[in-house]
Amino acid sequence: MKKIIASILVSVLMLTLASCCGAPSAEEVTGGKLDLSSSDSSKSEEETKKATEKATEKKEKNTEKATEKSDKKNESSNSSKTDKSSSPSSKTESNTNDNQQIEQPQQQIEQPQQQIEQPQQQIEQPQQQQVQQQPQQQQQQQNTSSRNIQMGTFTGEDIEFKYNNSYIKPNDTMSSVKQKIGNANNVATLPSCIGVGNDYVYRYNGFEIESYPSSSGERVLHIYITDSSISTEKGVKVGMKTADIVKAYGSDCISDDYSYSYLASGNMHLDFIIDNGTIIEIDYIYDVM
Repeated sequence: MKKIIASILVSVLMLTLASCCGAPSAEEVTGGKLDLSSSDSSKSEEETKKATEKATEKKEKNTEKATEKSDKKNESSNSSKTDKSSSPSSKTESNTNDNQQIEQPQQQIEQPQQQIEQPQQQIEQPQQQQVQQQPQQQQQQQNTSSRNIQMGTFTGEDIEFKYNNSYIKPNDTMSSVKQKIGNANNVATLPSCIGVGNDYVYRYNGFEIESYPSSSGERVLHIYITDSSISTEKGVKVGMKTADIVKAYGSDCISDDYSYSYLASGNMHLDFIIDNGTIIEIDYIYDVM
């Protein structure tokens, strides 16, 4: 190709020089006769023109191809760059997905912590209940500890029956008794042998209370203990022997083979019913005048 282009350029230069300097006339060359060399020169000129046109066309085509190739290279390079630039975004997306996956277990961990806090609150409630119960128990203990229990002798306090850390005694009003120890399991009604109206028998667990009608309302007549699960404040209960009675309350009493009776002020007395030296019943009694 280079050789062809060089020859074409040389011929073009020769033609331009010939046109500038001027070609010799036919008469000068042949002496008035027609020279056939001019026709040859015109043919060569046409051939050179055609060759130059073909060369320029080829050159233009080659340049077009070269530009197309360069454009394709640029497009491929640009696409590769865009791919590379898009890869960080995919990386960021993957990172965000990983972060979301990490956050989900953290949320799952926080839920058990909340579940753990709930049992702690449930534990605090019983503790508060225990704290509230402790002052009540302390008051009850103070009430019992304030009693001056004297073993081996009978005192006025021994006529009081202790049940659930509360004290009741004969001739108390039944309204005050119910406030202290609560309602009975069942109640029986009997015709009164003391006054007008009815007597009532209140049955609790292990003991009974009999009431009588009075001008000031219903009052306690007897307290009967018939079960070994209930004892006096000094620890004497059904099933024990007479020696246990004397040990707790002393020998200053009215006694026989059937009972030991300890007298208190206010027409009240504490009786132990005996059968063959064994206690079968304990009675707190009020004698209505």
